[in-house]
Amino acid sequence: MTSGLTGDDASSPLTSAKLDVRPIRSSYLQVAEQLRDLIRGGDLTPGQRLPAEPDMAALFGVSKGTIREALRILSSEGMVTTRRGVRGGTFVVEPDASKVEGTLSNAFNILAVTNKVTADDFLNAWKAIDVPASGLAARRRGGEHADALLAACQAPDVDGSREQSLEFSADFHNLLLRASGNQLLELMGRPVSAVARARFSGTSPTEEFWHTNCTEHRRIAEAIIAGDSEAAEAATAEHIESLRPYYRAQRES
Repeated sequence: MTSGLTGDDASSPLTSAKLDVRPIRSSYLQVAEQLRDLIRGGDLTPGQRLPAEPDMAALFGVSKGTIREALRILSSEGMVTTRRGVRGGTFVVEPDASKVEGTLSNAFNILAVTNKVTADDFLNAWKAIDVPASGLAARRRGGEHADALLAACQAPDVDGSREQSLEFSADFHNLLLRASGNQLLELMGRPVSAVARARFSGTSPTEEFWHTNCTEHRRIAEAIIAGDSEAAEAATAEHIESLRPYYRAQRES
């Protein structure tokens, strides 16, 4: 059986697999991509109302149904929202840090539960965020969070529950991120450290561990309040590394 390509057809450049071609996509996907780029590029700003569907249809040269499908995609991505009423319409969504953090937390938890990423992956990400955050916090000497950082270093009561100990530890790391003054580090760091701590709940640390944990927290806090960014970063890196054997023991059990 022949290929059906003969003569000039067989030597046509269109038969070459080396061409960098992109398949034609549905119109609504192309419209969604263009609107997405306009929002990301700042041409469409948060809170701005988009033109009515008939106007956008004329602008893009497509049907109103195509515009509607494109807007549904952007709405599912949290980039636009539709309001009803006289002053309604479709608007570019105002940034909401709590929603972004919630989305990240959900995604990270699913990745952890399905074992798409390992505990070491989360520990490495946690370290990559908390170490520079502690350095920034030291440059600010903890700011308004200095006293709270020290208070969060208290060792749990002898009769305290395991959950209470985990909560104290979580509070310290959240305060460290807040003290950095960098909202993006805080936004990314809390979901990562939350999943890492959730993994840690499957380990069996001793009372001695919790006292050591608080000592390490205090070392970080004191370096931050002293304004020693190098010491703060080194202490934070050492602290997170000290947790790694517990995660590995959990994996091997």
